[in-house]
Amino acid sequence: MVFKNLKKALSKPLKKVFIRYLWTVDAINGLDTLNKKRVNYIPELEDYVIISGWLFDVKEDDAIVDLFIEIDGKCHKALYGLIRTDVSFEYKEQRFRNSGFRCVIAKKEFQSGKVYAINLRIKTKEDSFKNIKTSINFAIDAEKTRGMSFTSNEALEYSQYVGELLSIRYISGTGIEIGALHAPLSVDKKKAKVLYVDRMSQKDLYQQYPEFKKYDIVAADIIDNGDELSTIPDNTYDFCISNHVLEHLEDPLKALCNWMRILKPEGILYLSIPLPQNIHDKNRQATSITHIIEDYGLAKESEKYATKRYGHFLDFVRSTNMSESANAEFINVKTAELMSMDYSIHFHVFSEEVLLQIIDFVSENVALKIVEFVKNEPEEFIIIIKKQNLARS
Repeated sequence: MVFKNLKKALSKPLKKVFIRYLWTVDAINGLDTLNKKRVNYIPELEDYVIISGWLFDVKEDDAIVDLFIEIDGKCHKALYGLIRTDVSFEYKEQRFRNSGFRCVIAKKEFQSGKVYAINLRIKTKEDSFKNIKTSINFAIDAEKTRGMSFTSNEALEYSQYVGELLSIRYISGTGIEIGALHAPLSVDKKKAKVLYVDRMSQKDLYQQYPEFKKYDIVAADIIDNGDELSTIPDNTYDFCISNHVLEHLEDPLKALCNWMRILKPEGILYLSIPLPQNIHDKNRQATSITHIIEDYGLAKESEKYATKRYGHFLDFVRSTNMSESANAEFINVKTAELMSMDYSIHFHVFSEEVLLQIIDFVSENVALKIVEFVKNEPEEFIIIIKKQNLARS
């Protein structure tokens, strides 16, 4: 992303900047728009035009109530307030973290080959409207045909939209997100307050994950192990978000039981897990329910725990290092290195069948209901679970 020119506007104290709004429409169906001077042509592969970017009011926080994408005289409401840690990192302003937007529009509303201009329409808290003209144009490419394979950009961007939509639909009140790192889940900040839980401080997380030094890692409000949450009493929060965390935990059954434990009755668990064919696990076998039950409640001092832990790391290293140079010596050294770091690998690979079996296992102790179970290709499963009442006796 190109922030260089816009960053010049913030070289002075913010209160002295004459620009009121900073914004970028940075992708249309995953295609980078920043360096495009002409029309962005969108292959007709899926059913939607997806427009995303970021926008913030330089002078006043929470001044933007709603955002609309105006195309050909018609306004389409965008999801606004989405997490953009890249923006907050570049501008060194945490208040810009919720500056993202995404708008999904049915492609049938557009004519193939016709060029459309994108403009932004802002609704302020004073109930007035501000219009911003952009230089971004797009067209549906009439030469492309349906039935082609996924473009990774378009499919991924739509999958992100699905996650954001489910979050905004179900997450409200006060709750926690576990292990957010640099990619916290977007919520409707007008109705949801999120406290962040991690096993390390922000400083230690940057040391553990040096590859994230160019990102705005979220500082933890609560330092605790994500699978135990021992500092949090029962029935405390309205929601718990576990966004691509369960696969990083050695004992997923213990984690799920504790996540349900800290929820109030009617509380919501937002659970997302990578599909088995994700880039880290595509060469691995899906974990069986028998294996997961065997891992449940293992004492960390036991010999069996040590053996299984080593097996998890070894399997992960083998499956993610498939080149010819990855000989037995390399595999053993890498396994020992990651174990010594206590690196957060993918301990398990979850199929749809096993996920349902795991939830059924947890339901023996906690009354719960699956509200949504979405196979959000190409990325993840998203499961929305509601706690119905207190733990059964």
